[in-house]
Amino acid sequence: MRDSNRPVIRKLSSKIVLLVCVCTGFAAICVGSFSYARLLANARSAAIDRLAGETRLGALALTDAFVQMKQDALIVARTPPVPGIIRATRNDDSKTVEAVSVDEWRSRLETIFMSILASRPHYVQMRLIELDEGGRELARINRHENEFEIVRSDLLQDKGEEPYMVAAAELAPGEVYFSPISINRENGVETAERMPVLRAVTPVNDASGKIFGVVVINVDYPGFLSEMLLKIQDDKEAFIFNSAGDFMGTDENGEIGHFQIHSEAPGATKHYLTSNIHDNQTEYVLDNAGEVTYIVRIHENDLNLADHTFVGLSLSKSRLLVPVQATLRDALLLSLFLVLLTTIVGLLLARPLTAPLNDMTQAITTHKKGDETLGLPVERQDEIGALAKAFSDMSFELTAKERRVTEQSRFLKLIMDSMPDLIFVKDDAFRIVQANVAFLSLFPEDARDKVIGYTTVEEFSEEEAKLFLEMDQKAFDEGYSEILEEIQKSGATRILFTQKIRFENASGDAFILGIARDVTEREELIEQLARSNKELDEFAYIASHDLKAPLRVIDNASRWLKEDLGDQLDEDSQENIDLIRSRATRMEALLDDLLSYSRIGRTTDRDTSDIIKGDRLMDDVLLLLDLPSGFSVEIDPAFADIQVPRMPLQQMLLNLIGNAVKHHDQPNGRVEVGVAENEAEFIFTVKDNGPGIDPQYHEQIFQMFTTLKPRDEVEGSGMGLAVVYKHVKYRGGTITLASSVGEGCTFTITWPKQSGAALKANHTS
Repeated sequence: MRDSNRPVIRKLSSKIVLLVCVCTGFAAICVGSFSYARLLANARSAAIDRLAGETRLGALALTDAFVQMKQDALIVARTPPVPGIIRATRNDDSKTVEAVSVDEWRSRLETIFMSILASRPHYVQMRLIELDEGGRELARINRHENEFEIVRSDLLQDKGEEPYMVAAAELAPGEVYFSPISINRENGVETAERMPVLRAVTPVNDASGKIFGVVVINVDYPGFLSEMLLKIQDDKEAFIFNSAGDFMGTDENGEIGHFQIHSEAPGATKHYLTSNIHDNQTEYVLDNAGEVTYIVRIHENDLNLADHTFVGLSLSKSRLLVPVQATLRDALLLSLFLVLLTTIVGLLLARPLTAPLNDMTQAITTHKKGDETLGLPVERQDEIGALAKAFSDMSFELTAKERRVTEQSRFLKLIMDSMPDLIFVKDDAFRIVQANVAFLSLFPEDARDKVIGYTTVEEFSEEEAKLFLEMDQKAFDEGYSEILEEIQKSGATRILFTQKIRFENASGDAFILGIARDVTEREELIEQLARSNKELDEFAYIASHDLKAPLRVIDNASRWLKEDLGDQLDEDSQENIDLIRSRATRMEALLDDLLSYSRIGRTTDRDTSDIIKGDRLMDDVLLLLDLPSGFSVEIDPAFADIQVPRMPLQQMLLNLIGNAVKHHDQPNGRVEVGVAENEAEFIFTVKDNGPGIDPQYHEQIFQMFTTLKPRDEVEGSGMGLAVVYKHVKYRGGTITLASSVGEGCTFTITWPKQSGAALKANHTS
């Protein structure tokens, strides 16, 4: 038996070892990750610091280059040929007082231009331009690779419309302006070489201090940037750009890329560079997906640059992580060693821990049902003993519960089998999973073993089976279904009222509980009652018609007798004839009221489905009233806000208001009709200022033929309030009276908000 349990113990041992390994591995990963993150952060910080220092040096070198351009422009502007040309061009003679002509001064200036161009390989052109005369060039030297061209006087151009000339007019003495980068233009047209140039412009003034013209140095900007990038790139990607979008840089192999000028490739500069530029920020670092970039804006305190210029260096993260790789490798090896060590220790410790559990498992699996003892080591004073005792107690408790559940199941089965109703339970596949004896008795004895676990639809006709399944599905979908159905039992037809209710067990599985009750006798009684009601209606109509016929004869005969005899009748005879006619009229009204009373709840008034506004209802009631002079009826304005069935409310309110007027003890009176509503019902009130009714008669007045005054004093059948009372009770409402002698009456009716069709359906069911 021990061998059969070893796989269980080995599984538990493996779990213990696995848990120790996971904990150790998790701890190693956490420590290694923390150390790696710290090392990476330190390496990144150190790399950024180095990158920042190198970028600042590059920015300083670029600043020095711009300062050199500025100094070259200022030196040229202060050389003697420049003021000599100014004096010579403003003298009418071709000779100045120094006896030096304009051409000689120009020649000297051109010599100076060539000496500077020879020492500055990125300078491609130097000029002296007069502001007047349309910005005419006075002297100009061009560089073509390593050769210089002195431009003849007749080929000099007018540059007054150039943007840098417009900006130069605003410069102060000694100031140098660096123009935006643009394509070099000759005679207003871009050159074929399409060379992007930077222009350093400084003003020259005459003896009076008035600006005369400007000295302009054209710089081959891509060549200039290439020279600067070679100085600052080292082993990293370097680039120089400005706020206008001009850009040039190197790749990771040190290869210099093409210059990108903003006018020809708008937005060509890397978006992440220009989008992070702020006017008040001179340095910033960008941490992109694959590289770290440091950017420095050159110092512009003494430079008049049209656009901010920046120097940047980028270092790939793969190079940044090189120092970290060895440390990470060592950490991984150490973690693997720790996991291996803990695995060995876990295996050595797991075996003695699981041995007692192995003994308990063997004792439980060899235990025989009915044996009161499990043989567990409950005497131990450690966790194993506590576990054994808890398991033993739980086993005894479960055994006791199992006995109770079995007894309850038997008792429930006994109850179901003793019930005359047919009870069954179906699952969602429409299979019968439980049924009582009454249900099973529907099937022949030799077929009852094919009921539980089957749908049994094959035992019925196709039409019956389809109907059964439709009602089952409705119960599953809607939670409830019911039907009257006929079955054949013992050769006789029986009527069953079957209800099906959806429920779920503790696992969430859906079932339906079906209860079918034999209502054959009830249905027969209902059919007999319907026939009796029909016969009673016919009897009431015939009786009313047959009784009214002699009343009409009596009324007509007495009327004819009075008309024929006329003055021959004495006063007593006439009074007797009037009494006969009034009693006939009263008897006819009584017959009408009795017929109306008998039909309440047994016939449907066609006006119950006629829904009208409350104010229209009250208008119709007032039209039907024979209201004496001196009486008023006040209608609540709230009637205009409700919708009610015309009948029987019209008859009820007419009876109540008519009673209030009929039984009033004064010639003048007032009746108030009010209404209120809530979610479930309307509340009607009829209040008068009549003589009131003693509380001892409050219940009596709702009975048939009840009047509190003799009929000779107040004409009436005594059926008015009885009709109102029966209508209210049939509807499911209430009617109450609040009154005392001498204080008038207030009738309050609660009328449920239920349609006539719904009411009829409820009473039919």
